[in-house]
Amino acid sequence: MKQLSLGSTGSEVRVIQTVMGIKADGVFGPLTERAVERFQLSKNIEVTGIVTSDVWILMFNANYDNTEAIDQDTDISEEYFSTNYDQTVHRHYLPKDEYIKGPIKNDYVVLHHTAGNANPYACIDYWARDSRGRIATEFVLGGQNHRNGNNEFDGVMVQAFPDGCQGWHLGRTGSGFMNRHSVGLEICNMGYLDVNGNSFRTYVGSKCIESQICTLKQPFKGKLHWHKYSDKQIEETEKWIRYVGERDEIDIRLGLKEFMAIVNKVDLKHQVDINTLIKYQIVTHCFFNNISISNSDLKFLTELSKNVGVELTKFCIEAVSKGIFKSAQSARNAITKAEKKGLVIKNGNNKKTISLNPNANIQSSGLVLLDYKILGREPKEA
Repeated sequence: MKQLSLGSTGSEVRVIQTVMGIKADGVFGPLTERAVERFQLSKNIEVTGIVTSDVWILMFNANYDNTEAIDQDTDISEEYFSTNYDQTVHRHYLPKDEYIKGPIKNDYVVLHHTAGNANPYACIDYWARDSRGRIATEFVLGGQNHRNGNNEFDGVMVQAFPDGCQGWHLGRTGSGFMNRHSVGLEICNMGYLDVNGNSFRTYVGSKCIESQICTLKQPFKGKLHWHKYSDKQIEETEKWIRYVGERDEIDIRLGLKEFMAIVNKVDLKHQVDINTLIKYQIVTHCFFNNISISNSDLKFLTELSKNVGVELTKFCIEAVSKGIFKSAQSARNAITKAEKKGLVIKNGNNKKTISLNPNANIQSSGLVLLDYKILGREPKEA
């Protein structure tokens, strides 16, 4: 038999749960793991919480008394719960030091995609192992495997920590207030796809099969092809939004149009030259991403935006000739720092070329109309 551990699902897991005397839902969650650990402890074998073939055999050859397998104060039904919207939510909690204790009042709903594989349990387990601190969303929704279409975790909704608690999920530069007062859902999805010959590849280079590809009519964030969200993911996301809206008393009926109607709008119109427009975009991008740049940085980034894939040495010489830097080495140093900040990308080995990072989405040619919508609101007490 295959090895069964945290995150495994299926009929074999149900058999184990039945033997252990716990709720047989077919999902190897924390309660199942603890029950297996106690079984292993009772048999004086290595305590791993993993069911190998040897442990499996021992389970069915032993008269196991499960009365000690479960904490006496543990409700065995707590491994999952059902909402009023015909949705099952599985509990797979992070360690207590991996999320922020509540109670916290949520006012917003935020949807993310994981940029990862289909298994929601694996996503939460990764958060538990990494060294970034309390990075997490309260919920993770499983999806389909982009490589083979496997739907084992498709539509499986998992809660990563208890109601009323919080994890950091809006990035390093996200609003602290919104982070403390928003409930987040990570949807398992690989994100954008690049065309490589006759195949579509994820950002990590893995191949995406045709049935998992969504091609847009217009590029989004510069990308036309994306890993497709499944029908179950869309359906379960709608149920989840209704559930958290009810649970946290968030008026999900208040759409953007109605919300904007109560906003004090400032409508400014300016016509500027293309260089000024490029500088404005760069400054805006850096401001909202908490990136500090000097005046020299702004000048060379503006020039670079108009020279896609320019040879590094050539650009450094031109930057000196235009008075941006005093020496080519100073230009190289500034470019290296900008690369570390995610503003510049380098390509090639011998004769390196450089470009402005396309993720900054700086428009530098043609007729450009910037239509930024920036919403600011006064913080309120929780």
